[in-house]
Amino acid sequence: MSARMLSTFAIIFSLLFTAGCSTSSSQTQPQKPHWSDCMAKGGVVMGIPGAAYNMATGGAALVAGALIGGTACATANPVAEPEDPMGTAGVEEMPTVNFDFDSSRLRSGDLEMLNTLIGQLDQESHIEIVGHACEIGSRSYNQKLSERRAEAVKDFLVSRGIPEENMTVRGEGADHPLRGNDTEAMRQENRRAEIMLK
Repeated sequence: MSARMLSTFAIIFSLLFTAGCSTSSSQTQPQKPHWSDCMAKGGVVMGIPGAAYNMATGGAALVAGALIGGTACATANPVAEPEDPMGTAGVEEMPTVNFDFDSSRLRSGDLEMLNTLIGQLDQESHIEIVGHACEIGSRSYNQKLSERRAEAVKDFLVSRGIPEENMTVRGEGADHPLRGNDTEAMRQENRRAEIMLK
């Protein structure tokens, strides 16, 4: 095999290998591979066949493989982000409304925040409101409490001119705490209603 044929074979093999390097991680790692990894792999893939012919060819092939491998990774498109299994793509999270223990009454600070939020909405905005509770109390009671909290936010927004048909509400009880329920501070954060703009 001539040096030219060996070099051509090594270049083709390296291009195929480094192209695989830039795309093979799509299932496990949602990010672009680092160029230095592909430089090293490209250098090895081209350098070893070249060294089998002679050391001078091997050295040149190693450098060429490193350059080709690094370039392949540098120009590769980033790997696509995995699909959103929860269906939250396109949802903008808005400020969270918090509640006192065993209460669905809006607090004055949250009223101010909601008034500010209303200024950012238009008649076409669709809002999803999700109520939550801490774990104190029975499951059924907390479910109803979380629903009342979501309804309280909706009722306030309706009173300020946001169309009711543009809102959906639901309660999730104590099933989705922000940080657990180990301390009172954590439980206070869980007594909330989340507002999401779609």
